[in-house]
Amino acid sequence: QHVQPGRDEGQRPQPPERISLGEGPIGRVALEQRVQMLRAPAWSASGERPAPTRPLLAAPLRDAGRVVGVICLGTRSSRPVEQRELLLLGALADRIAPAVAGRAPDPAASLRTALARFTAAWLSPSASGR
Repeated sequence: QHVQPGRDEGQRPQPPERISLGEGPIGRVALEQRVQMLRAPAWSASGERPAPTRPLLAAPLRDAGRVVGVICLGTRSSRPVEQRELLLLGALADRIAPAVAGRAPDPAASLRTALARFTAAWLSPSASGR
């Protein structure tokens, strides 16, 4: 079983490859089937050297009892990640997994709706205390 990495905005593109369950941080998220906070290098704007690490949130996409992928969310700051943020990403992963697995009647609409709800909750100042 494998997951495929995508391309992060602002980071060097990664060639498509399959990651085995348990292989590296992303494979570990898939294997352990739980939302986790990882550390990822942030590339400088020029792409010449890695900048200090920053939080990377990762959640398994589970559908019908199996992992169909992993979603990762990079942050722009090095501030501590709140438990609420991990819970929000986990909820997003649960909502989009059927669309990713091809089981949603209208995958694009399902993804748009889930992302809109996630964005509203993520940016809500009352919920985050920011």
